[in-house]
Amino acid sequence: MPTIFAATDMATLISTFPPPLPTKDHPSLIPSMSDNKLLNSHHIQRQFHSLLQTETDRMKRSGLPTILGIKDIQWLLDQETMHYSKDRSSLIPQPEIDRVTKDLLKRANNEFVLLDRFSTDNDVSYDSMSVLTNGLRLITTTEAAERGRSKMFAGSEALVAKTSNKIKSAISDLEADKVDLTTLLPNVPSPVLLEVAKRTLGEAGGEIASESSGSKIVFIPAAYKDSSEEKQAAEFEARAQELQRRLETNGFYEHPREADPEGTQARSWYRERHPDAAFESIDSPATRIVLLKPALDKAMQEMKDAVTSYADQHPAVNDGKINATLHDFLFQKSTTPKLVELILRTDYKKQIERAFSDAIADRDRKIFESLLSTAILAPLQLYILATETIFDPALRARIDERLLDHVRQDTLPLFEQTIHSQDLLRQDKRRGKELEKTLKSRDLATSLSELNTSISTFSRKQKIPHPDRDQIAAVKRTILTEKAKSIAKMARASDVLQHLIWLLLACKSDGLFMSSGKDTSRMIKLYRTVGDEETAAKLEGWRDSVKREECSDAELRDMQALATRSVEERYVEATALVNETTYEDG
Repeated sequence: MPTIFAATDMATLISTFPPPLPTKDHPSLIPSMSDNKLLNSHHIQRQFHSLLQTETDRMKRSGLPTILGIKDIQWLLDQETMHYSKDRSSLIPQPEIDRVTKDLLKRANNEFVLLDRFSTDNDVSYDSMSVLTNGLRLITTTEAAERGRSKMFAGSEALVAKTSNKIKSAISDLEADKVDLTTLLPNVPSPVLLEVAKRTLGEAGGEIASESSGSKIVFIPAAYKDSSEEKQAAEFEARAQELQRRLETNGFYEHPREADPEGTQARSWYRERHPDAAFESIDSPATRIVLLKPALDKAMQEMKDAVTSYADQHPAVNDGKINATLHDFLFQKSTTPKLVELILRTDYKKQIERAFSDAIADRDRKIFESLLSTAILAPLQLYILATETIFDPALRARIDERLLDHVRQDTLPLFEQTIHSQDLLRQDKRRGKELEKTLKSRDLATSLSELNTSISTFSRKQKIPHPDRDQIAAVKRTILTEKAKSIAKMARASDVLQHLIWLLLACKSDGLFMSSGKDTSRMIKLYRTVGDEETAAKLEGWRDSVKREECSDAELRDMQALATRSVEERYVEATALVNETTYEDG
């Protein structure tokens, strides 16, 4: 029979007069994929049903229109009971559903199956599980549901009955003992065991409870509960009394953070005897430390004093962290070492570390100021005092120049090297910059007095005290003592004589001198004005021997002995430090 309508005409007719969608009881015509012809829905339905019953592989939902040759498949899916994959992208044929159902029923005879996990493992949508579990007992766990994460387990009626009977049997002969149901039925998930036990023992006159964060299910008979509560009350009181005793004895206690009710009771009892008691509470990761305020204050002060002492005893320590050595030191210095250990596990450790850093900074400041005083300020004062006693203008100018060069080229560089090697100004950057500017200006000084003014100005701006008479005298004594030892080791007679002359001058006056071989005669002349004639004559004799290069070993030893004896005689009594320094403070 010839075609009456062309394909395009058919498509137009179908789109203009679409046939009604088929239902289960009323078949209809369905547009084909190309929209140019109509197919019998009953025929399509039989074809689809056959696929579901015979296919062994899952069918992609997106591929069904092509397989069936129709454009719309939703009406078809609505009329059949479908089983989908978990993401609903594939249809599961009946042979696979039968296999999955058989596996579920088999497992449910021996164990309670968590349906969500079973659904995931088999890639079956959760909606399909309602069909698969037909005939099984479904148990929704109460605890999980209360937290908004309900879980459903499936088990056979026989398995539920077997579990229930074991629970009944376990408690039937007991009167006052708690029963550990988890140990009795280790293979039953705790949430399931809790639900089954509640249904089984609802009228047993006891309590079903979960312990250990829900991992342990127990049955507590009424009689056991009564005796247990009495025991717990007695244990609670004993623990609270122990905490109170520790407060009385040690001034603090430590206990697990979840045991705070005992601590609250202990503090209440303590306040009954000490109404004005003030407590501090410190939390560490696992425990709570409760202290009487005076005990905490005392422990903190002891630790702060200890880190200050440690910093002073260990000048090389620059890190403000508490290392193992300092840790032990804190224990040794504390009257409550256990409390020290506890405090160092809390945020209070930061306070101690800050105190340690402050102690290091204070120690370095004191060392710097002491070094400036003893190595620079005091010697400068002594040098200036020496030049003021020289009445020969030419000698004064040369001595001043020599002392200026010595301070600029030897004393200040050594001082600078020392403070840098010990990093004494690392925490005081402003002082470091001011010192750097002062040291750079040393080459601009034309006299010892100018250099002294520059350094004294720095000292005054930095509020560093100027050395007093006793401190300057002590510096002088140290320098002379060391110089006498140095002279005793010199081998050249000219060196011995040169240093001996200024040492003798220093022993007879307030200042410190320095000279060269060119000034020997003038220095001897200066000594004659402050020293004795006999010694001056010896110096002239040794000078002549040195000039002639005829100085004997005996003369060399005499000069060295005179240096040692002169220093010893000057400082034979401690009071000489004060009595012989009559100059005014600079």
